[in-house]
Amino acid sequence: AEQQDARRWYYATLALEPYLARHGLLAAHDPAMQFCIGAARRSLADPAKARQWIDQFLALTASPTERLTRTDPWRDAASAEVWLSHRKSKAPRPAGECKATTAKPYLDGKLDDDCWKDGSEMPLQNALGELGADYSAKARFAYDEEYLYIAVECKHAAGQFAAKVDKRERDMDLASYDRVSIMLDMDRDFQTYYRFQIDQRGALAEDCWGDATWNPRWFVAVASDESGWTAEVAIPKAELTGERLTAGKVWACNVVRVVPGRGVQSWSQPADEKPRPEGMGLLLFGEAKK
Repeated sequence: AEQQDARRWYYATLALEPYLARHGLLAAHDPAMQFCIGAARRSLADPAKARQWIDQFLALTASPTERLTRTDPWRDAASAEVWLSHRKSKAPRPAGECKATTAKPYLDGKLDDDCWKDGSEMPLQNALGELGADYSAKARFAYDEEYLYIAVECKHAAGQFAAKVDKRERDMDLASYDRVSIMLDMDRDFQTYYRFQIDQRGALAEDCWGDATWNPRWFVAVASDESGWTAEVAIPKAELTGERLTAGKVWACNVVRVVPGRGVQSWSQPADEKPRPEGMGLLLFGEAKK
């Protein structure tokens, strides 16, 4: 039933295309809309037509002067889609591995489990403000047949410790605390996403494309001290997708950290306190090691 609902969603997306064309070229070729249409085509087994628009878009925006004067996140996202077809050079967007694991982590926030060893680290860079080396942050991803696992490590300056919340509630107010949001976009439309938020106290919030009434089941352990905090996360696959998690899958993803009054860090950019889905990078699901 879930897959049938998804197919209806994709067909409804494709049905919008002629209506956009009636509103002129600007609406018809809006990258935000075309990435949604392209994701629908890929999901309905028509990747060639999805690629056709991307090639046209890259050709039309190939002015050297334009590239020198500003960064276009949509062009970067389009270039990343092309890169996925050959992977012979450096990816135009951050590309991180989601490591296949057979050993489930014990969620205690210590990040000493086998699934985190030898995994691809995803460092966060300054997106807004100037957070120094004492605010370094990184993330790691792993998966098995049942769960997506995420580890986040955030350092901070002395005196920034915050005690854990006594009791978690749904969609708590995290605005005053050092926090991380994890954005996941399974079909790479760079528009719709699931967002999971965790702050240094272990308080949580989540939304589906801004809809805070979405209340998935997920599990989080947080550990903290005077130098920083860590979070260890397990999200059931069933809360995210009806498809199997297998090697070769590629999602769009970002990890964004907000330190109130100091700045914003992210794995991929552009990023801000509010979601910037067009700035997501690529999460590549890896092969299980033999």
